Amino acid sequence: MPIAGLLTILSGDYKNFEPIQMHDTKVVINASDFMGYFYGDLPRTYGGEYLSYHLTLRKIFEVFEKCNIEPYFVFSGGLENRGHQLQSKLQWAVKGPHQLIDGTNTSNYRHPHIPPSTWSSFCETLRAHDHLFTVVPYACIRGTLALATLLKCPVLGMSSDYFMMVSSDQLSGRRNDQIPPFVSLPYLNLKPLRDLSKEVKPHFILAHAFRATHSEIRGIAPRHRPILALLLGSDTMPRSRLPSGLRVQYDGELTQSPKERRWRTVRDWLANFPPDSDEPVVQWIEGYPAEDQSRFIQQLTDCLPAYIFDLAKDGSKIATQLQISEHVPGLECSDTDHSLTDRLDGGHFQQKDVFDILHNRSVDTRSDFTVGWPGRLVRAYQEGKLDSKILCTLYNHGMPSSADLGPTVYGVPACDLSLPIRLIHYRCLFGLELQLGGCAKLKGLKPNVIEYARQGDRVMEYSIPVLPLHFNMGNEQTDSLIGRFLGTTLPCCAPEPEWAYSLVVSIAFWHRQLSSSGVDSPPLMECPFTLALIACAVASMSELGSADTELCTHYDKLADSLDLTAQVPNNPKGSHLSANLQRPDFVRNFSAIQLIYNALQSFVNFMDSILPHTHQSELFHFFPPWNLFPSGRLVYWLAMNLATHEASVRHHIVSRFWLPRLYRSKKRPVECAAELRELVSTLQTVLKTASSLKLFVQPVKYSLREVYKPTPNHSEGKSTHWTPSSPHFGESIPDQGESANCARFTVSHFSAVKDNNAFKSIINSDDATSDWKRGPLSVKDSTDAHGYKDEWCKPTPTAPKRSGFLRRSTSGPARSRGPRQRNTSDYSSRLLQRLGVSQQL
Repeated sequence: MPIAGLLTILSGDYKNFEPIQMHDTKVVINASDFMGYFYGDLPRTYGGEYLSYHLTLRKIFEVFEKCNIEPYFVFSGGLENRGHQLQSKLQWAVKGPHQLIDGTNTSNYRHPHIPPSTWSSFCETLRAHDHLFTVVPYACIRGTLALATLLKCPVLGMSSDYFMMVSSDQLSGRRNDQIPPFVSLPYLNLKPLRDLSKEVKPHFILAHAFRATHSEIRGIAPRHRPILALLLGSDTMPRSRLPSGLRVQYDGELTQSPKERRWRTVRDWLANFPPDSDEPVVQWIEGYPAEDQSRFIQQLTDCLPAYIFDLAKDGSKIATQLQISEHVPGLECSDTDHSLTDRLDGGHFQQKDVFDILHNRSVDTRSDFTVGWPGRLVRAYQEGKLDSKILCTLYNHGMPSSADLGPTVYGVPACDLSLPIRLIHYRCLFGLELQLGGCAKLKGLKPNVIEYARQGDRVMEYSIPVLPLHFNMGNEQTDSLIGRFLGTTLPCCAPEPEWAYSLVVSIAFWHRQLSSSGVDSPPLMECPFTLALIACAVASMSELGSADTELCTHYDKLADSLDLTAQVPNNPKGSHLSANLQRPDFVRNFSAIQLIYNALQSFVNFMDSILPHTHQSELFHFFPPWNLFPSGRLVYWLAMNLATHEASVRHHIVSRFWLPRLYRSKKRPVECAAELRELVSTLQTVLKTASSLKLFVQPVKYSLREVYKPTPNHSEGKSTHWTPSSPHFGESIPDQGESANCARFTVSHFSAVKDNNAFKSIINSDDATSDWKRGPLSVKDSTDAHGYKDEWCKPTPTAPKRSGFLRRSTSGPARSRGPRQRNTSDYSSRLLQRLGVSQQL
């Protein structure tokens, strides 16, 4: 929960940061911050530049190795959305990225949109370099600080919460451990410098580190620092009113910015209290009217624990997950295990409970939804093999998504196309928890799963009914389960090439989803986007194990030539889905296929980790994004080029002209004829397999509404705790032949529902439990207690299919596109001339 503007305020005084030389040391890194920050300089417009990102990370790791820096990466796999915190985050999300991010102010840094496969690319790069990393099922800020304290090393991250963190030992007075130095990523210089005074490893990198004991907050007692943080305001707790005694002083200082005035006023006020005093909390609460004090106390108990870390609980768990416990001096393993639920979540608290938190007298548990899981499933989660967003939605009250993937074609959101795979994931997790007795962990079932996604300048809420899927873990097989889900018969073994089958299924699934949504997309053999995507993947996979700067430069030159020859207005690299893109559907479809591929990979990993080794998947093999999706920009401009040709010749052009040029070879074409023939054969095989794969995925029904900015004094409605009844327990996936005889499940209490091509429960509507039967919601001028306004989406109309991909002839003038006329009659000849190749195919 970042504190906007805090880094700028602290940077105004050089005493708050001290220069340090980083070398011959360990360092604990907030991997989620690190992942997003170092993608920042790469283009986001085209859906992902994963080869460039992989090479960027590789250079950074080479610097670490040169300076003998040993990094430990910790990912946040969940969010602790206690009480009103989710509503506060939604309030910030509704404001929009343009209001949340100030491009000129790094203190307001929030991860902008990063492409869908960034997580996978980052994890695979860490594995390739043998760097230790782990995923924790909650926010990782406390864990990284605890581990860094034990290791006596710096911690790297971006969140401004690091400036205000305190340890539980500081609050209880048992010992006064020094908070480790915090290095904000913008203050890290990754250019290695030479230390001439040392003979071995004479390189280091410079950084400016924050130390609380040397900063302007050193005069504030540790138990008062979380109060300072919350008085400044964050996304989990809107800015609260100041105690009444401070308002005159605050209003009297007009020479500084409002944020800085508030900071200095609160800082000086807190510095006047004794270290053990509870008076600041008393005055703060009394500043609210009596009728609002109870709600404010609830907010305090929700937010305060996030600023307190425990060495034994947080540090020992992460050290154990990283398997470095024996290398951590003074590690005391806690006897208290992480619990199924957080006892501070959803309670009714009084002022005394706030005092207990700040004096470390309360029972502060960590909600760990992996408790009770099979060991292999826990390891798969900690190794980053499961989609953390899917798990976070089901176990942690959901989370607002910052990704603006937009509609693919004719209003079909990109996230909707992968919804079926997410739903089967939800259902299998639900069924597993029923067998393990862990349904209390499923906080996201209220009774439906709630997803949030940004679409343009709006935040949409998806309410998805989820019924448990029961399967016999001793007899079920991953491939047979996926085959029934896809409504098709899968082969016994993966067809050649093995690497392509997961991509083939993802493309066929995407194509089927578009067709089911009313979009008349061309056959895969004629579709310019799929031809470009598969051609780039085939060429890139031929370079497996040879990803280097030379290959990246090769792709960049091809993309530059295609871009310049197309004569399209320049696109700002930092913008996402810029209006200047002529075919934004290409980018959105590229993102949609990545989402499908990643969700399928997570589901396969999930099933393989709970089934016996002999029942694991033999069909699906997954590869790093920089191999399959090396450059979204290259895919886009190649698709733009193919779209200018007649549909009947596109396949010939991509296989005979573009594929040899995508293949990097220093040999003459005659000398590498065998390799080129093999590439063409692979391209033909992948296209034929994808075209021949007929899928039948049953539609999902869900409700949709727009999330509006909550009113300042909103009150959260009481959550409904759904206990599934026995008729649902024996439900299983029907075979394709049985599905036609099953009654369709309808949700009668929804005002309107939206059909999407997805896997859904097939049960009789009469078997629905009473918990599903709620009163219908009004769709006109209705605002609930959260400040939401119901605007339900209409059902998908049964209109004639529309053309999803425009087909234009290469002869004659092109259709007008805005203020510019474009003639494509000599498009290919100008392109070939720029590339310096023969104009004959």
